[in-house]
Amino acid sequence: MPQSINACAVHARIVIIGVTGSDGPLPNYGSIIGKNITLKGIAEGSRAMLARLVRAMEATGFAPVIDRTFAFDEALEACRYLKSGAHLGKVLIKVG
Repeated sequence: MPQSINACAVHARIVIIGVTGSDGPLPNYGSIIGKNITLKGIAEGSRAMLARLVRAMEATGFAPVIDRTFAFDEALEACRYLKSGAHLGKVLIKVG
């Protein structure tokens, strides 16, 4: 969490998925306020629930819609494309 807070720009958002054994008081409290960071918690299901979801997706052939794929060296163009809102589905950047 401290690294995430330090890496945030002003008005950034951190999404906290589930809980870990190291949960405790918020670090860098001054940075959270100073940068106006939004912290959003999302409760997740169990590992068994995730396994059932994956099996259901495989059984039904569910797959995300991929609008466009960019090479790694086109990452800036991919970000611009995503920001334009012209996409319908996921915008991917190939790594490697």
